[in-house]
Amino acid sequence: MVCLNRSASVYETFKGNQVLCVNVLGPGHQNLSDLFGGKTPMNERFAAGNGLQGQTGSPALDEAIVSFDCRLGQITEVDTYDILICQVIAITVSQHARSLIYFDANTTS
Repeated sequence: MVCLNRSASVYETFKGNQVLCVNVLGPGHQNLSDLFGGKTPMNERFAAGNGLQGQTGSPALDEAIVSFDCRLGQITEVDTYDILICQVIAITVSQHARSLIYFDANTTS
């Protein structure tokens, strides 16, 4: 499940492609998180990270702790967001053990 604001710059791409990759980042990847979560143009985002191509053709980050390569199954509208229900096609797991999370507007690992 992915919640995506319909005003996000990637919204039309996700909806049109019908595939996506969810990357779980680690403590050393805050810069990538900020880059992909911000308003950086799409081509510049992927130029900053090392990429792989998943089974669906979705770009994955090889620095990710785990990547979920998904096909879009269903979209449910809630307020200004869409809830994307995705079928996981493939999972790629790294050797890293810790993930990067945001809680109460602070980064922690």
